Amino acid sequence: MRLFKKLFIHSSVHYIIASGAALAFLTIYLAMRKFTLIFFPDALQTTGLLFVLIGLLMLGIFYGALDTFTYAFSTFRNRKKRKYEDLVEYVKIKENARKKQDLYFMPYIATGAIILIVGIIVGFFIKPLPKLD
Repeated sequence: MRLFKKLFIHSSVHYIIASGAALAFLTIYLAMRKFTLIFFPDALQTTGLLFVLIGLLMLGIFYGALDTFTYAFSTFRNRKKRKYEDLVEYVKIKENARKKQDLYFMPYIATGAIILIVGIIVGFFIKPLPKLD
């Protein structure tokens, strides 16, 4: 239960932000398609996949995929007074800080997965009508 709570129930604010952003993207996508019902499953699947990928990108950033770039920018800004001696020290300090942080990427993955599953289910039920010649 503790792992489940840490993964999924850590911040309702992040879920509200992820859901609002997904709803905005879904609305924009449907507006571009003139709110046609046939494109609704496509809009749901695209939105769900996009938010899963955004969550996975945030997961990579959370685990330090861009630490080298952030260290380079921090040393570039303040060349004379450096906080960290080298990249190894910077990474160790960031790893310790990450252990205390919430998993802010999970609301995006969870929201995207739910929308993607709903889009796949809706896609089975909404079929285009055959052309009448």
